[in-house]
Amino acid sequence: MDFTDNNAVAHAGRVTRNRDLVVAPSILRWAMEGKVFSAGLGPEDTAIDSEAAYNDLAHTFALIAPTSAAVYVLPIFVRMSMTGDGGAATYAQVEITKAAAQCATTMVTSGTALTTINHNSNIVTTPQSEALHTVTSTALTNADYITMIQITTVDALLTTGAPMANKENCFELNLLPEAWLLSAGAAMFLSPFTASTDSTWVPYIVWAELTADDIR
Repeated sequence: MDFTDNNAVAHAGRVTRNRDLVVAPSILRWAMEGKVFSAGLGPEDTAIDSEAAYNDLAHTFALIAPTSAAVYVLPIFVRMSMTGDGGAATYAQVEITKAAAQCATTMVTSGTALTTINHNSNIVTTPQSEALHTVTSTALTNADYITMIQITTVDALLTTGAPMANKENCFELNLLPEAWLLSAGAAMFLSPFTASTDSTWVPYIVWAELTADDIR
């Protein structure tokens, strides 16, 4: 691949072994390096109960950055598939918080770990982040959140069974365009709920764990 430098001087790419240009998406490179992870449930797992109404102390799923400020968690993609809603209107909120120590009351969370894998099957690396379901957390105020994404779906009258075809009952979020970097205990809370009943969900969360060197 030929290119032009900042002085508008043309150069031929891949001229010598030492000057080969490596052009690949960052996510592919991070995956090759074992820095991309995903968490969720398998087909034989039981879907997770949500809350029947929004509850700032209880979140269905969460991705929580490690306490180290030197590790950056980049949320990449979220899919939440609903398996039952009781026939009522359904909502999903995705919330990004500040670092734990910057919250009005230092945020403390707990929950049950989701199954997590490394996207490079040749590398066995334990993520430093926590991907959880059935999450409880310290009560946070509006000032503790950076942003919130709220999605509403039309009632599909899905009462039981597997997620419907054509993603009719899936929330999918591509988070890369927003490029939130979580660190120092910051969290991404996923809070789906269905009015007047308790819906059930199967999550899939993808993220990268990076250092400053990975994004220079």
